[in-house]
Amino acid sequence: SDLYFPTTMIFNYLENQCEKIEKTIPDFVILGGDIVDESTTYGELKEVFSTLGKIKSKYGVFFVMGNHDSSKYGFISSDYTMEDLEKALDDASIISLTDDVYTYNEEFTIIGRDDSVFNDKRMESSLLMENVDKSDFLLLIDHKLLELDVNADLGYDLQLSGHTHGGQIFPTGLFTKWFGNGMNYGYKKIKDFQVIVSSGIGGWSYPFRTGSSSEFL
Repeated sequence: SDLYFPTTMIFNYLENQCEKIEKTIPDFVILGGDIVDESTTYGELKEVFSTLGKIKSKYGVFFVMGNHDSSKYGFISSDYTMEDLEKALDDASIISLTDDVYTYNEEFTIIGRDDSVFNDKRMESSLLMENVDKSDFLLLIDHKLLELDVNADLGYDLQLSGHTHGGQIFPTGLFTKWFGNGMNYGYKKIKDFQVIVSSGIGGWSYPFRTGSSSEFL
């Protein structure tokens, strides 16, 4: 998550990271939002998703929207539209989940949330549960760390989130932890519900970190 291409990495470095990810032999790859932002050009948009979509995995590459990925969520991009973003994902064979459910193996279901910023059409978490087999392992992907107690009570098994950058530059981590259900990075368990928050692979606005490390080095 939280790549913000190309703020924190040039194309060759991105390719190198993708090769490292592929060597882990992933079952699937999750792009947890904010892969691009309002400074990304249309050419860079196509480039980053084309590259990420080539990562070989057993079941594919999945994407959920972050608050910076599209001007739909309040950030202004003068160089690409929501339609351009959706086409780039489609051309790269990346499965975009925007309040959508994806089931494979008849035992594992991924539920991808739409982002919450300036978005009155985001579905209730409970409504998404109406479309799943609750005997499956239910993996919830939400860019932000939201509704943890609700999701725990509904019966989700695991939530993956990003957004905080692990506190990219000190002391912002103190604030993101305060407003992020007490989490900035790492693992938490609520009853039978598990939560993992990524520190992100990149960073917004500034190509460096003082408050945390990249999730994948």
